[in-house]
Amino acid sequence: MEKSQGGEDAKVKAAAKAIKIGDIREIKCFASPPKPVTHLLTAVLFLLGKSAREAKEWHESQKMLANPNFLQLITSLEAQSVDAEAANQAKEWIKDYTEASIKKISAGCSGLLRWVCAVIEAVESRGGDSPSTETM
Repeated sequence: MEKSQGGEDAKVKAAAKAIKIGDIREIKCFASPPKPVTHLLTAVLFLLGKSAREAKEWHESQKMLANPNFLQLITSLEAQSVDAEAANQAKEWIKDYTEASIKKISAGCSGLLRWVCAVIEAVESRGGDSPSTETM
């Protein structure tokens, strides 16, 4: 299981590193984003530990995207620190979307969706239990 978890963590890191500042700028340009974009960003907020109330607010997504450390934040996220319930909530928000369907709406969102899926898979690979308290 440890080896599998390490592989999942590597996928999360690789997906995060593939997201570029231009992708974030593109997403930030939406004054009134389409539902798939807001759903994806809601999923991101859940994975980053925001409450259900906060995660569903567009202004929270805007604040997140405006954070100059946003890319560093998702790159440094340790999947084992993500709560299983947060991952389940994130999964619900993105369940209707594929990378291809999101890319048609916003190319910048496709990498973010890849990252969200990688985090969810990593959480599921540990059995969906609570965040790990073990040190690596």
